[in-house]
Amino acid sequence: MKQIITKKHVAEAVELLKASGKKPTIAAIHAALGNRGSLSTVVKLKAEIESDAVAQGDSAEGLRAFRELWALATQEGRKQKEIEAQELRQTLETFSAENEKLDGQLAAATGRTAEVEKQRDGLMTELAKANDQVKAARDTGEQTTKKLADALERIADLQKTQAKEVADLRGQLASAEKQAHAFELKLARAEAKLEK
Repeated sequence: MKQIITKKHVAEAVELLKASGKKPTIAAIHAALGNRGSLSTVVKLKAEIESDAVAQGDSAEGLRAFRELWALATQEGRKQKEIEAQELRQTLETFSAENEKLDGQLAAATGRTAEVEKQRDGLMTELAKANDQVKAARDTGEQTTKKLADALERIADLQKTQAKEVADLRGQLASAEKQAHAFELKLARAEAKLEK
């Protein structure tokens, strides 16, 4: 069964702890009391002791000084909060102005991007046309080259045929010249026989 502790017991434990240089925490007070009583009772009694000490130390002048000090602290706190609020408002205004500026820059950049994309599309169309023209010119060039090659081949064939014909004609001419020479000899012999 837990032993009942009083405010006096707790006060003595607190004084004992302070005298030994220890902090009077709830756990330390409970241990100094030999773990008697519940922790909630120790908390309650310690709060009552602290409340009594404050009440005994209060005088009319002390209360007035405290109230004046409290009013000054409250006023200073309000001023500080107002300064902080003003700084926050200015920061917000700065951010808003910067945001508007960035929005304008974004709109301008978007417009420039649209223009660049339009120019790119135009250049792509021109490039496609140029590619088509190059392909057509290449096709035409290939056709012309083929026609030229065919013509050169025909010319070569004609030259071969002509060279053969010329060779044949030369052969025929040589044969005709031989025959004419043979006839001349025969004629000369015949004339010679006639003269005899």
